[in-house]
Amino acid sequence: MPLSRDDLIYLAGFVDGEGCVSLAWRKVRGKNYITPNIQITNTNKEIIEWIASEIPGHIHERKEKRVNRKDSWCYQISGNKALELIKDIYPYLKVKRQQADVVMGINRIKVGRGLDGRLVRTITPEIDKQNLDAVMLIRSLNQRGKIYA
Repeated sequence: MPLSRDDLIYLAGFVDGEGCVSLAWRKVRGKNYITPNIQITNTNKEIIEWIASEIPGHIHERKEKRVNRKDSWCYQISGNKALELIKDIYPYLKVKRQQADVVMGINRIKVGRGLDGRLVRTITPEIDKQNLDAVMLIRSLNQRGKIYA
């Protein structure tokens, strides 16, 4: 069942306040592959489990080494599931809207048909540069202490 408007607004608030919208990056055969990524971290395990029950993803515990800090739980999704969630909560985002714009604007892979009729995924040099630029922009937007206009 899709999330209600109220749940999407609530979730957007968590992404804005406790989350990170980013691009996971890796180099494969000389090409820069990127994928949308969302993480939400909170010390309340129940809220993280609720999010995961609504939108299946990975949860892992973060053990805090500092005595005056609580342990926390991190929910994470990547790829098309993350992109779909970003599109769903986009109208309600305030703080992470710039990151969402970058993620939704990426051109991940060009898909076409090869000579034998099979699907071929191609990353052109132009897309490769756009991908790297998008990753660098996301990193600068996600820097600690960043003031949003």
